[in-house]
Amino acid sequence: MALRCVLADTLLLSSGPKNLLLIVGFLGCAGPNSSQDSQHLRVSGEPECKDCRIELRRVAILGDSTDTSSVRPDAASKECMVGRLRSGEWVLSGVAGGGLLNIYGETGKLIRTIGRKGAGPGEFRSPLRHVVGSDDSLFVIDDGNARIQLMTAAGDFVRVFPTRDRFRGFALLPDDQLVLFRVPSKRTDHLFHQFDRNGQLVRSFGTPIQPDSSLDLENWFVVAAPQGRFWTASIWSYELRRWRAPDTLDLEVSREVDWFRSPSVYPAGVYVTVPPPPLLLHAWEDSSGRLWTYTAVADLNWAPGMKIVPSPEWQEKTFDTVIEVIDLSTGKLLASMRHPARLGIVCNSPLMYGVDETADGDLRVSVYEPQLNRATGTQ
Repeated sequence: MALRCVLADTLLLSSGPKNLLLIVGFLGCAGPNSSQDSQHLRVSGEPECKDCRIELRRVAILGDSTDTSSVRPDAASKECMVGRLRSGEWVLSGVAGGGLLNIYGETGKLIRTIGRKGAGPGEFRSPLRHVVGSDDSLFVIDDGNARIQLMTAAGDFVRVFPTRDRFRGFALLPDDQLVLFRVPSKRTDHLFHQFDRNGQLVRSFGTPIQPDSSLDLENWFVVAAPQGRFWTASIWSYELRRWRAPDTLDLEVSREVDWFRSPSVYPAGVYVTVPPPPLLLHAWEDSSGRLWTYTAVADLNWAPGMKIVPSPEWQEKTFDTVIEVIDLSTGKLLASMRHPARLGIVCNSPLMYGVDETADGDLRVSVYEPQLNRATGTQ
């Protein structure tokens, strides 16, 4: 059964100098049985846990002075360019020029590469994203070749299945099934697509809520949750929904906060004359029943007139990242923190990453693990 999506406000997109750029706000997708099966948590106010704090522990720095690879300067604004293997090794796909994956050891030193440029088996174009499977297999989303390749951690090609256009969001479920979000090109297209490990389409679901002229505003993420469930959310609203199955919604979470109003409305000239809108980037439900949310917001010291360039400096001066933790058993906000830079998200993981520039101009990727700490110790 297809999801029913409800539009909270219908807004228009205009790029004229005197017009407004109006971002769409959603009530979201609701399944046919969601009203009787799902619980709705409305989270507002300040953190309930006064002695809780979120800390980012840096777990790796990828690259060193001997590494000749070039990291994409805008990698922090791209999702799923970092992954961690069970061996402790790291996979990085945010390499300038594309065509390969870099494998780094636990110390952050480059030890091997996977793939090469091209369109054949085991070959890639750019940009590349990836997610690590249950057995350390690599699902490599190759937008340039419009396909997903399954590779081993050693770099052996397993299989490929083609895709249509670019998938913007994807989650890896048990049995290595993929649920992917794709921007629709027409109103009859579905939003989400579920594939099995062999690349066979299992089902498509979710219908667009935008008029044909603004379907590109459909921008959602999907992320795995415990017990085979998954979360979906529009990046434009602080509203998340957890599903037991594509037609069964079991939990809705909405956050009421001044710095993220839904729907978001911003005038033309975003990044030039006005700050960027908040973007809900990612969420992660941990084994203790806590929901971690990751939001890109305008930097507190943002100022107009800065030239838009895809550099770590521009990212740092334009964005901050707000991380919050919600207790799903009580609907209470436990903790909130603001990191003074844009961070990218690691697919199928609570980890995040940023791009740092060294004194001599080289770029390094720092990987962070968010932790919730109390005065009595780490939780």
